Amino acid sequence: MDTAIAAAAEIGGNKLLLTAAAKNEVARKFFETFVFRATMIEMTLNTI
Repeated sequence: MDTAIAAAAEIGGNKLLLTAAAKNEVARKFFETFVFRATMIEMTLNTI
């Protein structure tokens, strides 16, 4: 993750966006250790 963050900064990126399933607490906690924070809610409807 440190390498990805550094690479984004090196090319001028000022934001990284990650996705994790709402129920994937392990992933969310991992990303939080790098100071990522939840900023939006995605909603899905399966029609089939």
